[in-house]
Amino acid sequence: IPVGTTPVALALPPDESKVYVVNFRSDKVSVITTATLEVSKDIAVGIGPAAIVITPNGQRAYVANSGATPNGTVSVMNLATDTLLETLPAYRPSPSVVTLSPDGRVLYVLGAGSRFVGVIDTTTNQVARVETDDDPVAVTFSPTGQRAYIANQGDNTVVVLDTTTFPPTKLTEVEVGQGPNSLVVSPDGAKVYVANPLDNTISIISAAATQA
Repeated sequence: IPVGTTPVALALPPDESKVYVVNFRSDKVSVITTATLEVSKDIAVGIGPAAIVITPNGQRAYVANSGATPNGTVSVMNLATDTLLETLPAYRPSPSVVTLSPDGRVLYVLGAGSRFVGVIDTTTNQVARVETDDDPVAVTFSPTGQRAYIANQGDNTVVVLDTTTFPPTKLTEVEVGQGPNSLVVSPDGAKVYVANPLDNTISIISAAATQA
């Protein structure tokens, strides 16, 4: 199926009726209707779109635009009409990762090249940012959603955020291996596993030890 130039990310809504394709070099999101396997629409977004996430209810999509300067932007799309609703500031340069909290109420905007994580309240569209460490590139959450764990690739740390407030607040940071870029929480929330590709190790964090 031909789409735009340099497709780099995909997202599927809960009903699987469409596939949304982020085209980095054409600054558009192509919409593929799964019943016909044809592109039904192209939605213009910001410069250098790099990532997309869809809310759990399938009503909105958020696209990280990495090319806007001096800071990136986030395009908000209405998926009922497949139209651009608005463009919000990312409050950090070169965003390349967007992740929603488990309840879908807060969007986290991450990427290399900054010490900040942008956060957006998806109910009010209030935008803020949280300072973590260099190059926050990945986030995961506790089973309750009350803690967020941020992998900071440039500083070899994981920062723990209290997500019960907006914006989230920094509780502590934990040193891990070199270049952490992925993490996962055990189902019981007791441990956080962190992948460190630069020294070929896995760090294991006790979640209880990170509580303030």
